[in-house]
Amino acid sequence: MKKVFVSSCLISFTLCMAQEKIIDTVYVFDNQMNRVRNFHNVTKLTSSDLEKNATNLSEVLRFQSPVYIKENGRGAVSSPSFRGTTAQQTAFVWNGININSSFLGQGDINNTGLLGYDQLDIKPGGGSVVYGSGAIGGSIHLNNTLDFNKGLKGSLYSEAGSYETFNTILRTSYSNEKLSVKFSGNYAISKNDYEVEEKNYINRNGNYYNTTFNFGLSYKLNYNNKISWQSQLFDSSQHYPVFFETTTPTKYKTQNIRSLIAWEYNKKNINNNLRLAYTEENFQYYASITEPKSSGGSGKNYIIKNDFNYFLNDKLNINIISEFQQNKGEGYLSGIKDVSRNIFSLAGLIRYFPFKKLSFETGVKKRFYRRYFLSSFVFFFRKVECFEILQY
Repeated sequence: MKKVFVSSCLISFTLCMAQEKIIDTVYVFDNQMNRVRNFHNVTKLTSSDLEKNATNLSEVLRFQSPVYIKENGRGAVSSPSFRGTTAQQTAFVWNGININSSFLGQGDINNTGLLGYDQLDIKPGGGSVVYGSGAIGGSIHLNNTLDFNKGLKGSLYSEAGSYETFNTILRTSYSNEKLSVKFSGNYAISKNDYEVEEKNYINRNGNYYNTTFNFGLSYKLNYNNKISWQSQLFDSSQHYPVFFETTTPTKYKTQNIRSLIAWEYNKKNINNNLRLAYTEENFQYYASITEPKSSGGSGKNYIIKNDFNYFLNDKLNINIISEFQQNKGEGYLSGIKDVSRNIFSLAGLIRYFPFKKLSFETGVKKRFYRRYFLSSFVFFFRKVECFEILQY
């Protein structure tokens, strides 16, 4: 096989302005993860960890997590699964919002921009009460964070390799005591026409590209109120490899739009997080790369989600999560036009911390769409820092 050559460079700069009083804070859209860590073992990967396997999300999960990955080649369809379940039981959560495909009920991790995220959390085990029925096996959390009092920062990461492979991301951010702004853009492309001489095989029609833009904004209205906005634009094209020159080459294109506005209220023993989200996914399949698209679809989701937390005391916490979704879909040349559904769900959780190393969580959820009724009970005991027992 032809030897692969990869080179990369990282350029960064930081400009900070002195202030008399600096209070460093970080805003995380998925505030539930801070509570989940009390009851589940969560693997946390930072942006520096993601750059170790910067090719795609498949490689990050394969080498840095216990997740099983089924991949049909670099840049092709790839799906994850936990503890013997399938991709349909694995939830992709973008900043607290489930983004599994409305068409397949699962996510393609090679159609998920990698380097635009600040933090990746992998949580094995059921999480249906909080993150929906697609989280029975586990969930993968793609999180963006917004820092305050960090001044002006920027970084450029770029790598190049064989088979005309290039991957570049530009990040820049600015923040002071009340305002935080962050932007990133990522572009990856590869001809991906590698050859395996021993097998007399050439990866024909394996080229791909993807482009991702992320924009985040957070503003502190006052000591108790904060509003934030996070958006993502994603565009990609995947060519499906063929084994023989006589086989008709095909390709698949997808475009995703995600936008989220959040209002967080904090006061003593009360925390409330209201989120308004819009997600859109479009795909086109080409039975021949030289012909017009032969099939496709478009799905739009409108989401209102409220997460209310009340602390009765330092040992007892009540959490109520309500969510309303309107899902719309349309198929190209399928006869399916303007279909829609409305879903409302209500979940309640109680968390009890009788001792420092002993905690309980129980939750129940009702979906007002079909006759689904979800409940869970968790017992967690931490004996020492390096030894944990978790039972359902």
